[in-house]
Order: sequence, then C-alpha cells, then structure tokens
Amino acid sequence: MERASDSLSASPDAFQTPLGANGEAAAPTWVQFGGVWKRFRRWCHAHHWNQRDLRFLCYSLAIVLMSVADLKMTLFYVTSVGMTEVNPIARFLMVYGGVCSIILWKAATVACGVFILWRIRRHRVAEVGAWICCGVLAALCVHWFRYNDQVTTLATEVMHLHDTRNGTDWVVVDGARGE
Repeated sequence: MERASDSLSASPDAFQTPLGANGEAAAPTWVQFGGVWKRFRRWCHAHHWNQRDLRFLCYSLAIVLMSVADLKMTLFYVTSVGMTEVNPIARFLMVYGGVCSIILWKAATVACGVFILWRIRRHRVAEVGAWICCGVLAALCVHWFRYNDQVTTLATEVMHLHDTRNGTDWVVVDGARGE
C-alpha cells in the first residue's frame, strides 16, 4: 500500500521546489538570469521597443551610473580637504547651499538630460548626443581615477591650498551644513 506522502513526492506539484543538478533546490526560472532576460524581452516586444530603445536604455543607465560616481567623488573631496571647482554654478551651490543643494542640482540636471534624450531617442541626432554624454562622463571618470592616483603625491600642496584658500575656485563644504 502506497502512503500519501510517497504519492505526493512522486508527482510534481506547484508547491514543490525543483531540484538542481547538485540536489539542492534550484531557483525559480523568473529568478534565474535566463528567465529575467526572457521576461524582459517579452515586455520589450509587448511595448514595441526596438534595438534603438534598448541601446538608449543602456546609454541612460551608463549616464546615470557615471553621474552618481562623479557626484560621490565630488562630495568626498569637497567635504574633506576641498577641491577646485571650475563650474561656476556648482561652485556657487557648494559655497552657499551645501551638500543637499549639490545632490539636488546633480539629480535634476541628469534627470532632465536623460529625459530629453529619451524623448527624442527616435532621431539619429539623439544617439549622437547620448554618445557625447557618455564620452564626456567617461572622460570625467578617467579624470577622477587620475586625480585619486595623484592626490597622495600632492598632499602637501592640497593642504596648503586648503589652509590658505588663495584660489577663488577652491571650495570646502562642511558636511553637517548640507544636511
């Protein structure tokens, strides 16, 4: 006579977790990368996305991620030893507004730029604009990498600039003031 538990284990059930190759419970297909990718492709097809739309999604993500990296590095240096800021609007916000105003300014400008590029993505010139934005931000990231490598060798000069603040472009923001 067969027990009820044996019959349940013998037949596949919606509540049972399938076992992977090593005998452990496998992740559901929607969690696995292939399942996520398939769902994303179905969603794109249902919303009539083409290859350019997908490229623009990648451009937008790259722009946002590189902008966040730039903001993080800017806030790190401006709230510690200070830095030279050549952008007059950003310098004004750093001096008179603090950390929150810098974050809001950066978020607003990046959101507006990405939104405009997204809205005109069907035009060829928009793709050129997206490439230019990605190129400028990539160059800015390279600049930050170089700056980070060289700042240790320039420690005495940076501290002298911080102490004397001779340059009008040199900005130091108190982190507590921006909160």
